[in-house]
Formats: sequence, C-alpha cells, structure tokens
Amino acid sequence: DGGAVREVVEVVEAVDIVGVRRLVASLQDDDGSFEQRGGEKDLRFLFCACAVSRMCSLLEAQRRGGAAGTGGVEYPMDVDKAVEYVLSCQTYEGGFGLGPGAEAHGVHVRMRACTHACMRCHVLSMLSIS
Repeated sequence: DGGAVREVVEVVEAVDIVGVRRLVASLQDDDGSFEQRGGEKDLRFLFCACAVSRMCSLLEAQRRGGAAGTGGVEYPMDVDKAVEYVLSCQTYEGGFGLGPGAEAHGVHVRMRACTHACMRCHVLSMLSIS
C-alpha cells in the first residue's frame, strides 16, 4: 500500500550518510578485514562494507539529483588493504575461504566475486583469476 512505501522513503531519506561511512571505516582492522564489534571477522563483513558503501553513494547521488549509478563510489576504507585481505583468503587450490587459512567453499568464492564487483577498479589491478 502507499503508506508503507512512504514510510520506507522517509526512513531512507533520514539516513545519515556521513555517520554510516564513519561507522564502516571504524570497523576495518589493520589487516584490511572488517569485523562486528568484538566478534568474528571474515569476508562476509568486507562484502557488507562494500555493499553499504555502494548504497550510500547511490543515495547521495539521488539526493544531489543525479541518476543512480553516476559518479564513483566513495569507500570509507583502505581499499588496498581490503583487497590484500581478500587475496589472503585464497587457498592453495585457487578457491577462497572466509578468512586466511580457511577452507575454500563455493559460497565464499561468490562472496569474493561480489566484493570484487563492488570494488572492481581496485581489485582488477590486483587480482588474477584463473
């Protein structure tokens, strides 16, 4: 119904983009990974940081009156370290685990591929996929 759509629009319009970016940046560790406060850290959280960064950039473009997808994505993180972390998750057989030394799994490869798509300009120059 129209009321639910209006509520969603109001919530989205109220998002504090600067605050969200600050939070994302605060969750990155020195090794480039991301973790939930005081908990696990692995590729899942890095993917979420990339996805949230992309959504913030799209929302910001919309607020400026630009079309979705125009302009670059502002990543509130050290992208080079994040890419290095992704690469450290690659196993001896070429797959990717959730973290360094973890067993490779197809789901993790797809997650890495999604992260790669979010940060493609930085990752393409550093990744070689066979």
